[in-house]
Amino acid sequence: MFCKWITIALAQQRFGVMLFAAFAVLALGLAAVGLYGVMTYVVAGRAHEMGVRMALGARPAEVRPADPLTFLGATIVLGAVTWISAWVPARRATRVNPATVLRGD
Repeated sequence: MFCKWITIALAQQRFGVMLFAAFAVLALGLAAVGLYGVMTYVVAGRAHEMGVRMALGARPAEVRPADPLTFLGATIVLGAVTWISAWVPARRATRVNPATVLRGD
């Protein structure tokens, strides 16, 4: 009996979480499709450049698409930007005067 009441009480929150998760999955899918489209466009635009490099003697092995230093650098930069963009508003929120907020000024 008690378990049934908990299930009923949490139904609205559960629905909200499921809806949020569905939109998150949809956003991830749209981001993936968009990224694929942009990368396809960029690579197609550089096909002429790659052809010229190959004609001048470059080998495919000399073009390193999985450079660990590049991945590390990009990860560090993105992590720093993410951390700062979350830290600055949180720091600002902790410095708010409660009386000012309650007055609505």
